[in-house]
Amino acid sequence: SMTPETPPDGTLVYQFADLSGQGNHTTQATEGAKLLYKVGIVNGHPSVRSDGSNDYLATSALPLLTNCTFFAICKRNGTPATYHNLWGSFQSFNVVGAPPLQLYATDPGTIQVYADTAGLLLDSGVALSASPQIITVTKDNSGGGTIEILIDGVSKDTGTGNQIVASQPFFLGGWNTNFNNGDCMEQIVYNRALAAADRRRVERYLGRKFSIAVS
Repeated sequence: SMTPETPPDGTLVYQFADLSGQGNHTTQATEGAKLLYKVGIVNGHPSVRSDGSNDYLATSALPLLTNCTFFAICKRNGTPATYHNLWGSFQSFNVVGAPPLQLYATDPGTIQVYADTAGLLLDSGVALSASPQIITVTKDNSGGGTIEILIDGVSKDTGTGNQIVASQPFFLGGWNTNFNNGDCMEQIVYNRALAAADRRRVERYLGRKFSIAVS
């Protein structure tokens, strides 16, 4: 699980701490590219805020993307320069052995996942909202490889494909010229594809914490 610590409102964020004990912190050393810490954004909980132009945090290379489950609590604040890159691994696009896994939202448009060396695109059909949403992405190599995107506990799209993934950095808030314009309240990352019952438990926990109706 990765959640912000509690500095004063408006503090520049150099690190989004990994609370799992694995040390997979997302960090940013460049002053002008740091996210902004904001207090009391949703149900009294804080967020890290991207400005849509150049803010992001990044990990070192993580070998966790073969099988994984990502949960993100996000909301939009405005229109980005290109589109909202929320999180993912973005290096080595369309290189066999190192395909990306990218969650983003077009604006205007919908929340989507790009994955796989063949360019698998999943479309939730749901726009990134100004109210917080629970965005879940699961990636499971068993049974031929499946990727699924869910919004507030509801499955929106699935796909299968080449799921071979090398270790890659993980980015939060943007990459290259594409940056989120909005808030991220919480990220939870598992290095396995959760069973449906376990996934629903996490979504219900997030729903209660951030007052989001979960189906």
